[in-house]
Amino acid sequence: MFSQRHLAREIILQALFAKDFVRRICVEQPDASDEELLADIIQEKKKFKTVNQQNLDFIRKIFNNIDSCLEEIDSKIQMYAPSFPLDKISKVDMNILRLGTYEILYGDCQEVPAVVAINEAIELAKTFGNESSPKFVNAVLNAIMNKEKSCQNDNP
Repeated sequence: MFSQRHLAREIILQALFAKDFVRRICVEQPDASDEELLADIIQEKKKFKTVNQQNLDFIRKIFNNIDSCLEEIDSKIQMYAPSFPLDKISKVDMNILRLGTYEILYGDCQEVPAVVAINEAIELAKTFGNESSPKFVNAVLNAIMNKEKSCQNDNP
């Protein structure tokens, strides 16, 4: 059984994916429905699983923070996956990488160490990606973790 945080990451991934979809079809107002989009996904998940308030706060914070530094995150992904142009990476894999990259580089490393963020991303890739997604996600996120200066790299 997965934790509440894993469920939160599923919701974030689904919201990021939906937002990408909305950006492609609604170019004139790409950010008009972010909160509604997120609320709809959360409501749908609540039909099947309990989502507690602490995780609702986590979901909103991470979803909004990823969006605010999306260009930087995408730049890091491109840097560590140079053989794969961003527009050629599947939208599922891309959004899993965005979530994992955010948690590694910008997240609270005391709360979520980089290895945990990577393992969570791999689990999401197994569930939502194709058969090569887990290896691809693992390779890119490990490169980011190992080569970027962050508190996850420091040994206490």
